[in-house]
Amino acid sequence: MKVFHLSPEIHMLGIVKGLVSESEKVNKYIQKFQPDTVGIGISSDELDGLKEYIKKGFELPALSTIEEIYAEKLAAFGDVGFPPPAFETIVAYCTDNEIPIYPLDIPEVEFTELYCNTVHTRDLIFQSFRIKRLRKKKLDVKAPEDFEIAWDGLVNKVGGFKKVEVAREKHMAKELKKLEGRVLAAIEIARAAGVARILEKGGKE
Repeated sequence: MKVFHLSPEIHMLGIVKGLVSESEKVNKYIQKFQPDTVGIGISSDELDGLKEYIKKGFELPALSTIEEIYAEKLAAFGDVGFPPPAFETIVAYCTDNEIPIYPLDIPEVEFTELYCNTVHTRDLIFQSFRIKRLRKKKLDVKAPEDFEIAWDGLVNKVGGFKKVEVAREKHMAKELKKLEGRVLAAIEIARAAGVARILEKGGKE
């Protein structure tokens, strides 16, 4: 986890997605910071689904091949779980303490349209050819935060995929700016630096 102090009243946590140990770090930070409002780097549908999962529990869809490889490699840094345990912790804490929590990521319908218009057939073909190499790829990193950023650089370096992630950063920065009071945001670490950079520029990029 990496903490971004965007202002005295707005802090952002860069979360390593899936790493179980992030949960405890997040729990300690949210109790220490005592936010009025929380923003989380998932869509509204994902937030609703996560709330339902916490409340009732149910069998989750299988991970994609790339997600499976990510989880296998991330396990070098500790136990791995999905949905991301840190996000579960934040949602549960906000629910228990009646803290408003807002989705920051692009809504599902808009994301689908963005993806279809941005990721082209050649991008998908190139990605499929790289899957076997991704499984064998060794990343020379010492920390889980560095691993996720390096991994993101591998899987999202193809033109269309990269443009989608940049669009997500812009959207999350815009939504984060709308939140009021003492704000804590939690975003996957691979996107957090981009969101912080956009906000430092006044939301223009």
